[in-house]
Amino acid sequence: MNGISKSISVAKVDDADAIEEPHVEEEAELQSLHDEVHVPGQQFEYVTEVEDVAAIQDEEAGEALQPIEGEADIEEEVKQSTTRSGRSVKTTKDSNFVYSTNTDDAEVKAYMEELAQMFKEKGVLIGQHYHKIKNKRKIIRAFMFLKKKYLPDGSFDKVKGRLVGDGRLQDRLIDRLTSSPTAAFSSVLIALKYAAVKKLKLMKIDIKGAFLNADLNELVYLLLDKKTTEMAIAVMPELKEFVHNGRLYCLVKKALYGLVQSARLWYECMKGVLIQDGFTETEPCVFKKGDGIIILYVDDLLVLGDDGFLDHVRSLMIEKFEEITEERSTKLNYLGMSVEILNDGVKLSMTGYTDELIKDSDIKECTVPMGKNVFESDERAAVFGDKEYFHTCTAKLLYLSKRVRADILLPVSFLCTRVNSPTVEDNEKLNEVLGYLKATKSKHLFINESPDIELEVYVDASFSSHTDGKGHSGCVMLLGGSMVYASSRKQKICTKDSTEAEVVALSDNLVQIESISDFVNKLFGKTDMTIKSKIKPVVLQDITSTIRLITENCGKQRTKHLAARLGCIREAAKEWVAKFIPTDLMLADVLTKTKSKKMIFHSTMATIMGMSRAKYQWISNVDSRLEIEMKGSHRNRVVIDKGALVESKSGDTMRGI
Repeated sequence: MNGISKSISVAKVDDADAIEEPHVEEEAELQSLHDEVHVPGQQFEYVTEVEDVAAIQDEEAGEALQPIEGEADIEEEVKQSTTRSGRSVKTTKDSNFVYSTNTDDAEVKAYMEELAQMFKEKGVLIGQHYHKIKNKRKIIRAFMFLKKKYLPDGSFDKVKGRLVGDGRLQDRLIDRLTSSPTAAFSSVLIALKYAAVKKLKLMKIDIKGAFLNADLNELVYLLLDKKTTEMAIAVMPELKEFVHNGRLYCLVKKALYGLVQSARLWYECMKGVLIQDGFTETEPCVFKKGDGIIILYVDDLLVLGDDGFLDHVRSLMIEKFEEITEERSTKLNYLGMSVEILNDGVKLSMTGYTDELIKDSDIKECTVPMGKNVFESDERAAVFGDKEYFHTCTAKLLYLSKRVRADILLPVSFLCTRVNSPTVEDNEKLNEVLGYLKATKSKHLFINESPDIELEVYVDASFSSHTDGKGHSGCVMLLGGSMVYASSRKQKICTKDSTEAEVVALSDNLVQIESISDFVNKLFGKTDMTIKSKIKPVVLQDITSTIRLITENCGKQRTKHLAARLGCIREAAKEWVAKFIPTDLMLADVLTKTKSKKMIFHSTMATIMGMSRAKYQWISNVDSRLEIEMKGSHRNRVVIDKGALVESKSGDTMRGI
């Protein structure tokens, strides 16, 4: 199948206060249906062809049905396309078809295993007579996707099959709860910091067909197309009685992937199991019991704890879900990253993903990911010819930067604003990032084991840096010297000066500051006896006027929009410790401006990513590093001598302690 893959996202509707219960007639219909288990027997060589349900319903009503394209016609229409996240998928001109030549034994096996899971192992699908389906609008169509999965080092892992329902056809007027939380990546990093401090071990658990363990709370029928029906009948002849006009109809009993409420049902299912066992949910999808932690990222579980805790969780998952795959090691693959426990902390890397990005690139290596004109954009420049390539590559870079490569966040955030109409100039900037990755493939994110837990928040902004007059916000959060959050984004409103730009940057990251601070206190505050009081975030600013504007409620008249942002910040700042920091020590500066000196860029990024924990260890704690007596302007620059003595050009003295 040559790497067919497609991302499946559960459709969302507005949250509801309650899930609508099935109607009386639906309950009676469900009660009258009996479970039937069917055993698949042989291999088959097709991937599902998807047909239009509305047309099928018209046919059942006696109206003419348009002829379906034959397989030979489909083969002529096959083309290669790519999703926004960069995954390749083969489709036909008619988007209702998903096609595969299916010549790989691994792909045939994946297809078999998925159908066996649907009809036999999980009892998700039950054959249903067409004339017993009272409400034909409850019928939705099916898709089968096969995806090749790879390990973080780039090596092939397996082919995974997934049968999904087309949730777009579900009745959106039904009042149902569909939104489902997932663990924030910052929560994952904080939990790994906790594991490094507590010297915990790692275990990854994969629950087979995770969503399918949750019961469906709504009447839904699934329609299999003619070819899939033929394959199903070939291996399960007893299903023939449920075939109508060449198509197999099934009742859906479990939270089938693709249904709008399936993700929510799975979350509630897993949450119920863990709460019943004594866990508490300290953060959405992060569960804690004693010193042990379970992180639920959709259907991927990462377990942190000692041997006893890992054994307990393993037994609990087997008891509740029966078939699981576990992996215990000092080095695991989780969320596309390699997570490795070292003697002095945790290392996160995506070397294989990086190699895949640059393998076909013949561009030259670069020492920095962007030039001085990263925000400049000439709209008169020639349009770049391959828009799809530009979009795909930018999406892949964004995924990498949000995980372990914060050093490319700034140029990637700009490239994201150019995906709709990239120019040749934009492609050159893209090549600079790829060239930098080519020269720095081994860079990674390191989380240290320091028990000195302090949350430092570096917030910075560049004023009117974009061609439309808008500024750029940057934020870095260090927990005990380890990065747990980083962002670089274009501001959504124009400001009149640097002070206002800094205010916008603070408000842009306000929610993250509060949520991360709350989670840190829940995780460390009550269990670590060395911490006597609540951990307050230390918010660091390199403009004194911004600090005064927040803490002293002074300054000139602002617009209504700025006043509203200031009001939110002042309310939240009651739980902060706001401090001034010289610009040379502002870590977020490299996420908002292009640094002319390469040494400054690399040393700052090494501090953020924890890759120079010996040479730059002094940067991790502001209070113990500097004793500052401010005199004169905040624009005074400082000279640093290995953290021992800091002296400004205006003569102000700052001494390392």
